Amino acid sequence: MAVRALLVSAPMKAWVFGLCAVLLVGCQNRGAAPSGKTALQVQLASAPASLDPVQLQAGAAFRVLGAVMDGLVGLDLQGKVEPRLASHYEVSPDGKRYTFTLRPEALWSDGRPVLPKDFVLGFQRVLDPAVNSSWVQFLLPIRGARAFHEKKGDFEQVGVRSEGENQLVIELEKPTPTFLSALTLPLAYPARAEWAATPIWNDKTPVTGPYQVAFQKVKESILLAPNEHYWGRRVLGKMIARPVMLRIVPNSAEAQTLLSSGRLDVLVQESQAPEQKSARAEIDPIAPFRVKSALTVSARVVKAPVDSLGLIRFEDIEIK
Repeated sequence: MAVRALLVSAPMKAWVFGLCAVLLVGCQNRGAAPSGKTALQVQLASAPASLDPVQLQAGAAFRVLGAVMDGLVGLDLQGKVEPRLASHYEVSPDGKRYTFTLRPEALWSDGRPVLPKDFVLGFQRVLDPAVNSSWVQFLLPIRGARAFHEKKGDFEQVGVRSEGENQLVIELEKPTPTFLSALTLPLAYPARAEWAATPIWNDKTPVTGPYQVAFQKVKESILLAPNEHYWGRRVLGKMIARPVMLRIVPNSAEAQTLLSSGRLDVLVQESQAPEQKSARAEIDPIAPFRVKSALTVSARVVKAPVDSLGLIRFEDIEIK
């Protein structure tokens, strides 16, 4: 069942209630929200198995998580590293110590400040041998990380710690020029204990990006609502009002039909160069995640920016 009209300006509980009401009555039309904004309809070719960053793979989950989470740093549209939850960072002259200062505006979607200890927890989850995270190789340059992951040491000996109220310090075994680029990936996201409770994210799952998951219907759709506590609202002036409905449409012919009929706004086709697939992590840690996203858009889409990882910047999409 297609859902195309969603409340925007109400609190998050109203988001979920409104969506359920639409599902029950079977509404088939795009409706304007009280703010005058309609939901942007975007295709996902597959359903994410989980949105937990420690288990994330390239593909649909990577695309969704890129919209709802920010880490210490990220990539701009030209592929250069830029500060996100960290206002700035410093690298020691020997290249082995990274100090990140968190923004005072960095908040979780539930309003709680993002703290250095949240990143410490995130690193611990990735390195935990019991978790078996696919990201662990990128964190092994950290002092003591390999020993902890191989059960030969304690996490207290790992070179990741809070310093003061707003600084995170990471110490490496040796200079690693690619380490900062690796921190743009989900392995460096802050973490909350609530994430371990369920793989199905909802309106109570705290996140740090421009959107948050308002509702998820397994293998059908994911509704993203603007995150009212997104740091970019205050620092960058990004006022995000438009919700995003991610619709799981594996069949490309069906997706094209939905686009032609106005029931989808954005179709995504991804391609990846063979040399990128085989690139070694020590040369370019984010190479396996660099894809070219060819977007097909509806008539009402004016601009749809895509970054160097092939992630759509939903918050910057312009609609007629």
